[in-house]
Amino acid sequence: MWPDINIDQFKLFVFDVDGTILQLHHEIDPFTRSVLLDLKNNEFLVTLATGKNLKSTRKLAEILQIDLPLVLSNGCVLQSLDGVIHQKYFLPIDFLRQLIEVCERMDLDLAIHIEEDIFVKNINENISILFSYGSPSLEEVGDWESIEYLLPKAYKCLVVDRKNRERLFQLEDSMRALVGDSVNYCQTLPEMVEFMPPGVSKLTGIKTIAIEKNISMNSIMAFGDGNNDAEMLGEVGYGVAVENASNLAKNSADWVVPSCAENGPAQFLNHLINKKN
Repeated sequence: MWPDINIDQFKLFVFDVDGTILQLHHEIDPFTRSVLLDLKNNEFLVTLATGKNLKSTRKLAEILQIDLPLVLSNGCVLQSLDGVIHQKYFLPIDFLRQLIEVCERMDLDLAIHIEEDIFVKNINENISILFSYGSPSLEEVGDWESIEYLLPKAYKCLVVDRKNRERLFQLEDSMRALVGDSVNYCQTLPEMVEFMPPGVSKLTGIKTIAIEKNISMNSIMAFGDGNNDAEMLGEVGYGVAVENASNLAKNSADWVVPSCAENGPAQFLNHLINKKN
């Protein structure tokens, strides 16, 4: 059932959050929590790599007693629990203004990540999907001009359309025609497309941690489920996808474990720890 590998060849373990180690209602199962804490007790390094910001990730990171920087907002921010920012990238302001204009014209719901807040024009049934993915709060602005002064600090945007996925493809085509590859595009969920600074991903954040800690990429194991995890699963020493992962994530991984609902990552790691001991 499990691959024949030695856990001691790895030093750092990186986990995506939603759909990988968090279950329904964004809760971590006691078994998964126990196994991840066992990693730390066995002197392995542990961190999270997520599309969420620190406000949305803090509780889980505290439960897991993580003391490394967290890879947040799909790599846009590398930040410790104490608030110290190790790395941060910002979206080009010209791109952001064009995105706002196109979303207004297409009547699409836009969310802009600035510092610890997520700003939306209006909270409606469509954009409220963000609550389902653990966003603790959304700041309703009514009019984007009211936060014009904050836009240079924006580091990630996402657009949601829960009813017509084709409109997201149309949006991406429109933005590519306007700005080309001056930003990163990622369809993290069927009803959501994200825009990030160029060259930024979870992998870039992991590489920064590896350099800070003098760890080779071959000694890192990563777990994930989404398209935004595929790059890191393919580039680290050993990539593990859960059964509920996207096809791209599975095809990029070295191994597929049972689903998040079955505590697949914890089952796998518990086996490796017991084999070591």
